[in-house]
Amino acid sequence: MSKLKYQQRETWLEASMTLCIMHICDKAGIDPSEFDEVKIRIACSWLGGQRTKKAIAQCVKASCATDGHIGINISPARETPIDVVSDVMHELIHALMFIRGDECGHRGAFARIAKLCGFLAPMTSTPMSDALRPELQAIADQLGDYPHGAVDINARKKQTTRMVKVECIPCNNIARQSRTAYENHGLTCGSCDQPMFENA
Repeated sequence: MSKLKYQQRETWLEASMTLCIMHICDKAGIDPSEFDEVKIRIACSWLGGQRTKKAIAQCVKASCATDGHIGINISPARETPIDVVSDVMHELIHALMFIRGDECGHRGAFARIAKLCGFLAPMTSTPMSDALRPELQAIADQLGDYPHGAVDINARKKQTTRMVKVECIPCNNIARQSRTAYENHGLTCGSCDQPMFENA
């Protein structure tokens, strides 16, 4: 039976962000007011930048936005609630680093806080520890089903070529025409006025 508590993805993600901030602050001894210093937006969205081909989530610093918001993007390829919650928590730690002005990437304070929260190395992907997994599952259960189905852009049907290559035998002129137009009307060479034929 479906446990859908939220109809919109972003509403679900915003609620998950609130619960994840509580978890981070509790585990790492952080004052929750730190997260209020800069507004954070979260969305289900394809990721931007050159290094995001294999990424599943992304945190964008406030200086990249004209309105000064930090942005968290969760890949539309993700759909399992506990995995999305894990992604949100990982990106929120990045957001905290941006708020503090700490450009540590996945090292330094980021790694320290991630470990306190229950994440394991490597810090680029932060797999869940055995202790963290039930805690994230509890958050996911509280949120209910994630109102989203995974998107695989590689599953799109590739457009097939519908153009026919035609050639003028006398002058070797080559052109392309849609198959429908070729079969209905043919094509006359613009150079020598001779009929053009499909080049098999």
